[in-house]
Amino acid sequence: MLKLVYYTILIPFSYLPFKVLWYMSDVAYYILYYALNYRKDVVRMNLRNAFPNKTPEELKIIERNYYHHLCSLFFEIMKTISFNRNLVEKHFQIEENADLKESFKNGRDVIFMCGHFNNWELWASAMPYMIDHQCVAVYKPLSNSYAEIKAKEVRERHGMKMISMNESLKYMYKHQGNKSAYIFLADQSPSNMSKVRWNTFLNQDTPWMLGGTSIGKKLGMDFYFAYIEQLERGKFKVHFKKISDANDSLKDVEIIDLYSENLEEVIRENPQFWLWSHKRWKHKKQDHV
Repeated sequence: MLKLVYYTILIPFSYLPFKVLWYMSDVAYYILYYALNYRKDVVRMNLRNAFPNKTPEELKIIERNYYHHLCSLFFEIMKTISFNRNLVEKHFQIEENADLKESFKNGRDVIFMCGHFNNWELWASAMPYMIDHQCVAVYKPLSNSYAEIKAKEVRERHGMKMISMNESLKYMYKHQGNKSAYIFLADQSPSNMSKVRWNTFLNQDTPWMLGGTSIGKKLGMDFYFAYIEQLERGKFKVHFKKISDANDSLKDVEIIDLYSENLEEVIRENPQFWLWSHKRWKHKKQDHV
């Protein structure tokens, strides 16, 4: 079934202009939001807990804007199948960053810590066209084998190297100093609660995975918070902020805290662009401390 969908829907749709896909996403919004009520209970609970001081009317506006964004996200992600350098140059720009230039000039491996904010999939596909370092995405494999094969195939077609979380430690040690730029979607709910960092994020006790930061510190990597700003529909600007380098004394937990503070700041500025339908707070601190 997935194979049929991929070849009869996803591939043909990926060649449609963005404007056509956006029209389709606007139609899909009404179906997803009003007819299917997709994960509304999760979204509403997350928004209430994250923004207790906002009025019901304010939360409703964020909720509707979020579903508009979610539908756009789904249709825009289709473009990664047929993405190319010309599309990247048309739709993405990268912020000039002296720290990042210095990291690359010194040949250091870097870690980009980002969240499920704005269109992270398009950004990940665009990154190999935008920087000289080898881009490596550390990810959690999909449970469906066919979907996993195709998702990996599409992402690697653009120059991205996909490494599963279970293989990341071995890969990072083996390729140390090879001018790699690792991308971590660091706001996922941890699957292994044996080693996490708890802090307060969006008004809630939140656990964070420590694996990537611990390895990065040991291997002398520079850490950056990365996020995507939407300038207008289909136009994005990528921002980087250095939060740690190989020469400082920051611990892995301190890097996580700085990352989460930066992520929360951009979410509060534009809350509709974060993945509110994700069950981020499945774990309760009292059950694990």
